Amino acid sequence: MRHLSYVVAIFAASALVASCKSSKQDPVVEVASSDPEMNAARAEAKRRFPELVKAFEARKEGDIFSVKYPFPTTGGGVEHIWLTVTSIGPDAVSGRIDNAPVAPIGHKLGDAVTVPSRDISDWLYRLAGSKEVVGGFSVKVLLDRENKK
Repeated sequence: MRHLSYVVAIFAASALVASCKSSKQDPVVEVASSDPEMNAARAEAKRRFPELVKAFEARKEGDIFSVKYPFPTTGGGVEHIWLTVTSIGPDAVSGRIDNAPVAPIGHKLGDAVTVPSRDISDWLYRLAGSKEVVGGFSVKVLLDRENKK
């Protein structure tokens, strides 16, 4: 059976950049776990994770940091959910769930969770006063696909 990953991303980055919360549910995009572009995006996020850690350690008020984590669902799938980062330790990242899960994952929007950093599938941040978003590798893949339609 082909496993599918649910990726909540297309508008999550723009919501992050705007620093606002919306009551509207972010769109969910189904992506095969074997998708080569998404797997390359995940690999780049893992390879460049030290950049996020360094920026987080130097953070200032108004900076925004998020990571995406693959939560297992009760139905046997995976749903990638964005977390607003509150702390980064040597092996784990803590944060609050920033997307309302579509499938049951045992957590809800706003819950505080700690996840192993080795399993993070994407990350992004925006420094206060900047319009530049750093990271968001899976978001870029999905936006590129959307723009090609």
